[in-house]
Amino acid sequence: PDSPCLQAQELSPPSFQEEAVATVLIEPSSITPYRQLDIRKTNGGTRLQTEWLVEWSNHDEPPATWEPAEQIQRRFPVFAP
Repeated sequence: PDSPCLQAQELSPPSFQEEAVATVLIEPSSITPYRQLDIRKTNGGTRLQTEWLVEWSNHDEPPATWEPAEQIQRRFPVFAP
């Protein structure tokens, strides 16, 4: 189910680059992905899920969040990491 906001979550275990990651609601109309800083695989239940550490165009706080790659590609089809 698509909602007007993506929910970004901090996932463990944290790495050095994840220290600035926090839970935030991102409204696609007001902010867009600027660049991909890192990539990781997480256990998404029955399969591995690819997540990107995304720096956002309006990076007040937090400057970057871990996002499911599939959701970013669906919501921002012109974004090329």
